[in-house]
Amino acid sequence: MACAGCGLPRLDPLPDPTAAAALYQQGYFTGAEHGGYADYLADARLHRSNARRHLRRLARLGAHPPGQLVELGAAAGFLLAEARTAGWQVAGVEISAPMRARCRELHNIDLTPSLATLQPLAGTVQAAIANQVLEHLTDPLAALEELRDLLAPGGLLTIETWDRGALIARAAGRRWQQITPPSVLWLWDRANLTQLLRRAGLEPLQIRPSMKLASLGTVLGQLKTDRPKRGRSALLPRLPLPYAMGDLVVAVARR
Repeated sequence: MACAGCGLPRLDPLPDPTAAAALYQQGYFTGAEHGGYADYLADARLHRSNARRHLRRLARLGAHPPGQLVELGAAAGFLLAEARTAGWQVAGVEISAPMRARCRELHNIDLTPSLATLQPLAGTVQAAIANQVLEHLTDPLAALEELRDLLAPGGLLTIETWDRGALIARAAGRRWQQITPPSVLWLWDRANLTQLLRRAGLEPLQIRPSMKLASLGTVLGQLKTDRPKRGRSALLPRLPLPYAMGDLVVAVARR
């Protein structure tokens, strides 16, 4: 359904938070369930490359270590690991218990399941990142308000998400790849996202197209097409593909 006032579409009815959280367990990261990943951990090299791109963006915006960086939706912690290497103090939130466990195993970083447990950091965070997570939350406004409270005055928030107003999204219509219930709950455009940031008490600075690397295996899994068959090169599913179709955007806001 869509809001009669602002036009923002959302899944109707919205799931309760417990049901929504249940979607993001092992199958989401290893079985491409609910629009997820065929094998998230196998793409570690690409996740690290994408993470370094996000950190360079923060540096261009004026956010540099040392200082506190928080990530909402940290998955297995590749971005946090890269940020720690760059000199940041890091903390993160991940709703998936299997991913929290893998983050601990891989990087010795302990993630928490909710923003509430990061409240001792209130007012001290220089940079916060929420990549492809806002559209999955039952209450994205509340999450943004909690992130705002964590940020120090002048602290930056970057959000990578999807723009339904992009040309490719409008051309695809109902076949747009982000229309994947029950995991995707909200379909933003730039005006909706700007309004949401302002309602959360943040100052929107920019919304720009973004690029990311995704593996062939991930793309095929999300498109629900046949994956490369057994017997083909094991490298083929990990082939990196740059995604820059205009519908993936990064919004930057400041407290």
